[in-house]
Amino acid sequence: LTLYLLGVKKELSGVNSATLHGVKRTFDCLRMRFKRNSIVLSEAVTLFYFTKLTPVNYLRNFSTRYMNIKTFLLTATAALMSASCCGNEVGKQADKDTNGKKLVVFFSHTGENYAVGNIKVGNTKIVADYISDYTGADQFEIVCVKNYDIAYKPLCDLAKEEQQKGELPGYKGDIDTTPYDTIFIGGPVWWGTYPQVMFTFFSKHDLNGKTIIPFTTHEGSGLGSTVSNLKKQYPKANIQKGFSIYGHEVRTGKEKVQTWLKSCVK
Repeated sequence: LTLYLLGVKKELSGVNSATLHGVKRTFDCLRMRFKRNSIVLSEAVTLFYFTKLTPVNYLRNFSTRYMNIKTFLLTATAALMSASCCGNEVGKQADKDTNGKKLVVFFSHTGENYAVGNIKVGNTKIVADYISDYTGADQFEIVCVKNYDIAYKPLCDLAKEEQQKGELPGYKGDIDTTPYDTIFIGGPVWWGTYPQVMFTFFSKHDLNGKTIIPFTTHEGSGLGSTVSNLKKQYPKANIQKGFSIYGHEVRTGKEKVQTWLKSCVK
């Protein structure tokens, strides 16, 4: 850029001193703008564009038309500044893309739940929404084809039977996990780990190589064996430290969830 501007000044060596002084000030302003902006390829392309449209030979007859020179230079500057801003936006998008796409996979039980009674929105669903609100993550809710809308005690018995038999109940729909780099996996703790229907999902999706962040809702079990189960299922995944929250706390626990997310999401 400096060499180009010096070339233009040389071509204008025959004009009067007042005009040269004005052009010099414009040049100096243009240099300062470039110094304050990290412009690389976009400036070169734009500058080439302007020099093609306005060759130095064309500037020789501008001794009486300083305002046209100033307009040209300021127009070029505005275009280059715009290119710089676009470059910054592309950089921000690239940073965002580098962070990778995030997904929340979860199972949540509505109906009768321990400590919170009969609920229309499951405890884990509320936490999943907190995560998506904070991180922008997509969601896939595992909905079992079995009817789990039964009283708490019969449900406990059913969950225990499924686990003892190693049953893998079916679920509705599915999702392609390939585009996602980070996957939050959450559910209630039933008999020490995730409900069996979640293991059905695990059996269908290879999450090795991805970052997995476990979370649970519970009433005393914490994470149970969910983390060790995930490590066994996905030995080549980057499984992060898990997060657990009491089911009866989730409706007022948004800040607690966000505090955890600040520590694990970069």
